[in-house]
Amino acid sequence: MAKIKRRRSRPLRVILGLLLVGIASASVIAIAGGMLIYRQIEESLPPIDAVVEYRPPVATQIFADDATLIGEFFAEKRYLVPLERIPAHVREAFIAAEDDSFYEHGGVDPTGILRAFINNLVAGGKVQGGSTITQQVVKSLLLSPKKSYERKIKEMILSFRLERELSKDEILSLYLNHIYLGAGAHGVAAAAQQYFAKDITELDLAEAALLAGLPQAPSRYSPFRDWRQAKARQRYVLNRMYEAGMITMETREEAMRQPLSLAARQGSYIEAAYFVEHVRRELENRYGRSTLYELGLRVHTTVNVEMQRAAEEALQAGLTELAERNGEYRSVFRRLDPAAQDVYMRQQRTLYGADKRCKPV
Repeated sequence: MAKIKRRRSRPLRVILGLLLVGIASASVIAIAGGMLIYRQIEESLPPIDAVVEYRPPVATQIFADDATLIGEFFAEKRYLVPLERIPAHVREAFIAAEDDSFYEHGGVDPTGILRAFINNLVAGGKVQGGSTITQQVVKSLLLSPKKSYERKIKEMILSFRLERELSKDEILSLYLNHIYLGAGAHGVAAAAQQYFAKDITELDLAEAALLAGLPQAPSRYSPFRDWRQAKARQRYVLNRMYEAGMITMETREEAMRQPLSLAARQGSYIEAAYFVEHVRRELENRYGRSTLYELGLRVHTTVNVEMQRAAEEALQAGLTELAERNGEYRSVFRRLDPAAQDVYMRQQRTLYGADKRCKPV
């Protein structure tokens, strides 16, 4: 019986041996293939020096004689600020929202990726990203926004490398000064001005949490566009800060209840538009367009805002009086009600053709 068992077990041992050889061969092939792919990807990686030596475009600001901001020109609206000038609660709001283990991981956070996947699955949509702050810096400064597995692998490799080249604070400073936060604002300092007309040092917790909710989708969560979505995102950030132990429950509730006052949106010409345009032309002629729009000049002028306003009002009044005296003044004589407007428009179409709305007066 023993001999029969040995004969029957011999084919089994052969099969098991062949199976083990096959597994080993497949593993070797897989490892070799993986190394080949890694080497090909590595050879196509951009140099990390582009981040280390990064010099972003910064807005040029024009000031009146009392240091009032009267105009600014930029390719990207950004004000560079050192990390120590950014309040702790502003930094913590962005870390809580985007990467709460930023100071612990080495560039990539597998736990964060898994947590984001679960939270997005439960929510039925993207509410949390899995990329670390380091990965976001790498993606925005070195890689294309096109989504692919290859780009994700490159992003991870470069993130590990960047963590070896720069300190955590240097990476966070890059992130907070570079990130786009909607409404034309690049970086937290520009966003503080654009949304609240405040210096970055003046932001309170409620305002910081609203800004920290923007990186995920600046347009969708913009308070200028959808106040309800912006407030929901702000609550999310405050909850993340509380869960991370950055704020107390009382502080969280107080920030959620706090009313927010948004700034009026403004362009390049804030005050004394004609004067500011003259300064812009002079700067461009003297230093060139790229210097004006990218190097962050701070230009102090002699104009007095109050006197300039008075001069412009006097000029406008004088021009109006001159036009009236010469019989050239045009104004609104009376406002037509909707029914009268319809009658007028029908008359215009009869006189000037169906394809013409009206003839200029």
